[in-house]
Amino acid sequence: MTNSLLLGCDCKGAIHYLDAEFPTRAGGVRTIKNAICIHEEDNGILFKHSDFRDDSLVVARARKLVIQQVFTAANYEYIFNVRQLSLLDPVEIWHSG
Repeated sequence: MTNSLLLGCDCKGAIHYLDAEFPTRAGGVRTIKNAICIHEEDNGILFKHSDFRDDSLVVARARKLVIQQVFTAANYEYIFNVRQLSLLDPVEIWHSG
């Protein structure tokens, strides 16, 4: 069963949550609030440039897009993550259990 995710515990930063809907045995719908979170993670310095001529400094941080879901099967929790640094980089998918 999918778990509800908590702000600051499962996902950090600027987050958008998605609800999940599952069918019940009776044919109804069960809604799980905040089942999936979409957020960005800091991934270090993307580039840094300093100009000695005018003492200017420019720093840009790299960000990773993260889509995360946690679900329980029996007595085990599994974390499913999809991460991508940019459109040109491969998607990183991993889970733990």
